[in-house]
Amino acid sequence: TVSAPQMLKFQHTPTVWYEEMILGLSERYMSILYASDNDSLPTPLASSEIFSVRNNENTALSSEHTPTALPEYNTLSDTDGSAPGTVFHAVMERLPLWLGDDGTVHETTIEDHIKTALHIIPKQNQSTVYDRIYNEVLNVAQHEFVQSLQKPLREARYEVPFLCHVGDDYIEGYMDCLVETTPGIIEVWDWKTNTIDASHSADTWYHHYTIQLQVYVVALATMYPHQKHYTARLLFTRLADQSTSEEWTRTLTVSDQDIVALRHQLSAIIQRMKHTAVTGTV
Repeated sequence: TVSAPQMLKFQHTPTVWYEEMILGLSERYMSILYASDNDSLPTPLASSEIFSVRNNENTALSSEHTPTALPEYNTLSDTDGSAPGTVFHAVMERLPLWLGDDGTVHETTIEDHIKTALHIIPKQNQSTVYDRIYNEVLNVAQHEFVQSLQKPLREARYEVPFLCHVGDDYIEGYMDCLVETTPGIIEVWDWKTNTIDASHSADTWYHHYTIQLQVYVVALATMYPHQKHYTARLLFTRLADQSTSEEWTRTLTVSDQDIVALRHQLSAIIQRMKHTAVTGTV
């Protein structure tokens, strides 16, 4: 059994996947070895830098020298995504508690949910994260697209686990939201809090997450085999501000006839993962 995030990591940075998932290298080691975070496209260091880091890591572990600490999480720029993203998701999965029948947004309830989820953020950053998430949630909740689906969203399922059969293997994971956008048609929604800028456009992120979307539509076909089409939607929350004209969602739609071919495609990726796990070669 593999997960969608594992497949995504293998697809983009197979060496990182191998060293992290198979060799079990420490989080500290991986943080030094690869210059990436959850809010940036992964960028491995050059081979000469990797060699240097490995030597330094070995020296640190084999001597009394105290390794240089990683930078603390004491600043929060627009490129910090992992922890704030977790807070955002925690609020959105409770949407039925703060979005009224008439589309009214109960801001006090949102504030309470954000405060509850802030425990994962260092205290010195909580105020900054609170302001960002509060504004981001309001922008999403008040957007005309979300307002047009307020009733289905109140009845939607959130943080839905899935397990789908692909070849001789299984893929597991969670879906942020399963919502009936039109009668009898269920979509997967995935909130993305990534930074959107000149070098990381929504389309760039869409291509980055394509394999995740493919997993979602296959899982959706497993859960709802009666549908003729299956759609997985990315919602880039930082583009939900009504002041921007840029479309803030991206979708992958696959027909029921294409699901079989997509299963084979995902199975081939898993076979490559197995090969790498056994041989150590990418």
